[in-house]
Amino acid sequence: MAANVVLTAGHCAEDTETGRLHDPSGYTVVTGNVDWTAPSRQVFGVSRVVVYPGFNRVYLTGDAALLILSAPTSAPAISLASYPSDSPILEAGTEGVIAG
Repeated sequence: MAANVVLTAGHCAEDTETGRLHDPSGYTVVTGNVDWTAPSRQVFGVSRVVVYPGFNRVYLTGDAALLILSAPTSAPAISLASYPSDSPILEAGTEGVIAG
């Protein structure tokens, strides 16, 4: 984890027809609160967009990208998902299908 990196979907980071990356200046990232008007929120620009090299825009597999923030946030990282270790769903090598 890095305080200046945000995970997003690859299809949100590029034109899915041409593969051209969206301009980083077109993004604004808000961290620290889900309420845009809260004083605890932090607002950042994006300096770079990195799409996962295995992203397939036809089938939307490998649909991941990173937004590199212009400065680090002090907001804590958020876990995407977890299962109890004794869950029958959780098996070594099981691939995720969708997270979001």
